[in-house]
Amino acid sequence: MYTSGKGRRIVLKGIDISKWNKNVDYKTPDFVIIKASEGVNYKDPLLDFHYNNLNNMKKEDKLYGFYHYARPELGNSGEEEARSFLSYVGHHAGKCLYVLDWEGNALKYPIDWAIEFLDCVYAHTDVKPLIYCSASVTKTLQKVYEKDYGLWV
Repeated sequence: MYTSGKGRRIVLKGIDISKWNKNVDYKTPDFVIIKASEGVNYKDPLLDFHYNNLNNMKKEDKLYGFYHYARPELGNSGEEEARSFLSYVGHHAGKCLYVLDWEGNALKYPIDWAIEFLDCVYAHTDVKPLIYCSASVTKTLQKVYEKDYGLWV
């Protein structure tokens, strides 16, 4: 939900998509978040397909972003995964939203891993990324709040 400068609340409807979503209606949602990567050196096979289809709409007011699925269980650092993520989508800085998908096995790891990822993305793009998680995880995100990173629940 977004609150405008005049105090009106505006609800934006969006979708997140990945290799599992081939047939997508890009026109209806207000925003589209595309899976870019996970772990290190894994690029979602439909990243370019989805971005190109979204871009071909020539609709400049379409909000978009990219997300990375955290895989700390593979032994990667947050910084290593952030650098891999940025190698695919870092050139969009200033035009899009960046998101860390913090769920699954990642929840077994300290939130400091996520902070390392978020800090690296911010340092290299000057864009404060969001963290995506389920509502039950929000109580473990105090360090995320202290650093003023956004939250997508």
